[in-house]
Amino acid sequence: MHTLGNLLDSFVDESVFKFNGIQIVNQYPNLVDIVANYKNELASADHSQPYLLNSQHTFEKTMYFPHCNGEYTVTWDINRASHLINQMIQNRRLIANEVSVEEVYPYIQKNEITESYLPNALKSNEPIILVWYSPTSQKLIIDGNHRVAARYRQDAKTKIQVYGPFSHYAHIDFMPNDLNRKLFVIHHNMQMIFNYMKGDMTKRELFSGEIGLFNGTEDLNWMKGYFSPLVMNH
Repeated sequence: MHTLGNLLDSFVDESVFKFNGIQIVNQYPNLVDIVANYKNELASADHSQPYLLNSQHTFEKTMYFPHCNGEYTVTWDINRASHLINQMIQNRRLIANEVSVEEVYPYIQKNEITESYLPNALKSNEPIILVWYSPTSQKLIIDGNHRVAARYRQDAKTKIQVYGPFSHYAHIDFMPNDLNRKLFVIHHNMQMIFNYMKGDMTKRELFSGEIGLFNGTEDLNWMKGYFSPLVMNH
């Protein structure tokens, strides 16, 4: 379940701006229609797990919107991510970076750390996976939180291997299904619209696929048939 619709409604009644004490600089045309379309997209989104590989290895993060009592939880399929990362490595499009543990420690999910896992995590040299979560402008470790925590306690200056940070265009493919991807894209787009309406982004920047709306558009038609299940070779 999610209540992202509450966030969408707060744009229509402008409470998201009032709550943050922000004056609207640019009105956004067709905002009511966009919100209605996003609600329909979420209501019809496939929330099954057809793309999960071995199903159990996932990472979840809940996003909260206190001004409207809204929230949603987004999931990444770590098996899928690892498979795609291996493909990137084989195609020579990715190598692991080596950084000090103290550089990535701020991105761990401290409330997700289980003490009993730390000794085994210390033995693992598998690179961690770091993503850029564009709607909230934060980096998240979606795989390797215990590896980082264990090493940080031992020696904050020690080195660790990192894949990433992956951009929003890259790690969306690590998500397991249509619903997760739409929750992410809609939140991203609404944040970009928020930035435009408060005057922090020009219209040209907003419709730029690099820093603005996903794929430079407010609609989600590009997502239809864009993703496909991974077929594993046995």
